[in-house]
Amino acid sequence: MKKDRLTGWLLYLLFAAVLYACLRLALQGSSLAHFDPPITHQVRILHTPSPSPTPAPDPIAAFRASRDSALAGQQHALSALAEDDTLPEDMRQLASSRLLQSAEDIRLSLLVESALAGMGYPDALCAAAGGAVTVFPGTPLGEEDGARLFDLILTWTQLPASSVRLVQSASLAK
Repeated sequence: MKKDRLTGWLLYLLFAAVLYACLRLALQGSSLAHFDPPITHQVRILHTPSPSPTPAPDPIAAFRASRDSALAGQQHALSALAEDDTLPEDMRQLASSRLLQSAEDIRLSLLVESALAGMGYPDALCAAAGGAVTVFPGTPLGEEDGARLFDLILTWTQLPASSVRLVQSASLAK
């Protein structure tokens, strides 16, 4: 019974995140060119070296599939621990709280990725963990576009600036 209710809440959170992202995009326009808020943060875009000159057939899809599989396994394990009556109550409470944090991390990742895809960044990746997000835009960004994107991510996630990282691959840097 608890598992069905928890699964229902997780699906509800996921649906709400996707709906929220779609509504925000519909209200704000679909590209950075249409959205010109004042820049409120200084941004330093980190450039990481490319792992290999020949990319895999579709590394974005491979990463997403791997991430989703790992998160599903984590949630299944945490759910099993939270419902295990043989464990002490404090252990079950800890598993429940980590399960909720995991659901929030998934919500933030999907929110940012779907919003960025709607703005013309279909290869953007977002990794959220413990109330912090790291975003890989997937396309080259200038300083001004990076700052605007950073401000939008702060608005979408409602996280402090210290909890958001915008990382650009060295192979995309110009």
